[in-house]
Amino acid sequence: LTVGLIANSCEKIIRSAGGLHLLGLWSTLKGGICLTKALASAHPSWERDAGGDLQMKGGFLMEPSTYDNSIRQHLYGNSLFRRLELPQRFLALLQVELLDLKNVTSPSGSSSLTAYALLRLKRQGSSAPLNHKARSLDSACTQARKISKSSGPNAPASWGSIVRFRFPLPEDVDCEGKSFDADRESLFKGPPTSLQVTVYEKKFMSDMELGGADVNLDSLGSGGGQIE
Repeated sequence: LTVGLIANSCEKIIRSAGGLHLLGLWSTLKGGICLTKALASAHPSWERDAGGDLQMKGGFLMEPSTYDNSIRQHLYGNSLFRRLELPQRFLALLQVELLDLKNVTSPSGSSSLTAYALLRLKRQGSSAPLNHKARSLDSACTQARKISKSSGPNAPASWGSIVRFRFPLPEDVDCEGKSFDADRESLFKGPPTSLQVTVYEKKFMSDMELGGADVNLDSLGSGGGQIE
């Protein structure tokens, strides 16, 4: 390995890229940032066709949910990055904000309680329980917070905890998320379809479950929110 060989290799790369003057112009105009933004904002073909890619099943129109369509859009963006051999990829980020508790009644009968929540993104067909004694690695736990009940029979109690989930979108798949490898496709269960929440009251000896719910993610879209 010599300086001459390194310089010769660099010269070939620079020439293939158009020369130093074009590289300087690309750097000055921040071409990499502009290219990334252009690819990230590209509309998928089924949106540009304005109904030309309607999904039919048994003669009936089967439109994907807002959540599924958002994942399809970003899988399309990842396919563009992959085709141009760029390292950028879209990730799925889901933020959950626990606003308040309604119909709060502490089992101990006090006017306030210290509560926390366990949350997990659940895939279709999953039946694994979510509890504080057998937490899975993909679950999240909020900080225990003292919550006081407001006046009134059904008055909400302010909470205000935030949890963020992030998961990568699969590689080497089509815009529907289907893998080109049959073996890999048989293992992939698809994206999470619901948010599982269980609320506990923090106790000295043993925490007490106050309730839980499964929130469907079908109406959740990119840049939008869903209130439950």
